[in-house]
Amino acid sequence: MSDWGWHKFKLPEGTDPYKYKGNEWDTQGRMVRYDVHSENERPLYQWMRVNPQRINLGRLGFILKKKDGSVISLSELSDPAQHLNLWTGVAVSTFTIEGKKVTVTTIGHPEKDVITVKVNAPELNDGRILLNLRLPYASGKEFGNGADFNSVDKHQTTAKINNNNALFERQLDSTNFNIRLLWKGGGKIEQLAKHLPRETVGQYLGEAE
Repeated sequence: MSDWGWHKFKLPEGTDPYKYKGNEWDTQGRMVRYDVHSENERPLYQWMRVNPQRINLGRLGFILKKKDGSVISLSELSDPAQHLNLWTGVAVSTFTIEGKKVTVTTIGHPEKDVITVKVNAPELNDGRILLNLRLPYASGKEFGNGADFNSVDKHQTTAKINNNNALFERQLDSTNFNIRLLWKGGGKIEQLAKHLPRETVGQYLGEAE
């Protein structure tokens, strides 16, 4: 999420928000028109209610694997702990995979929309810790998280992947923005899913070397 990341759904065909009638209520003996819910104009009312909305710019997480190659579930992680330094903004998370400790340090830039993530797991440097980037569509759900991972045909991602960086150009209706990933050392990134049920258009998997 961000302060600047806003999206607007397409206006229902044949409607005009400036011509919305709403409902009239009796107010102290006279009828007054209010821009409230109107069943006769439900599509336009719904559009006005949810627009604009903040969007989930993307979700960066892990896919963790066991020694046999199977994916680890959240319940199989042991000794989870997290420490957040409120003064510096540095978050240090630790957990254990099959007896091997993993330390993840996350730092947010104080002025820019940038985060740095460092993963320290010397005993698991064998491709078992993968970064997973998921890019959703916007959501108009009330009290939601701003992400719709099911509407795979409503948004597009163009990926430009190089040796140590990747640029993802995002297009959601009239909203567009870019996401850039940079990493040190060896590694690779590839598209994991495009048009799969319950997945996003553009799910990308990164593997360190």
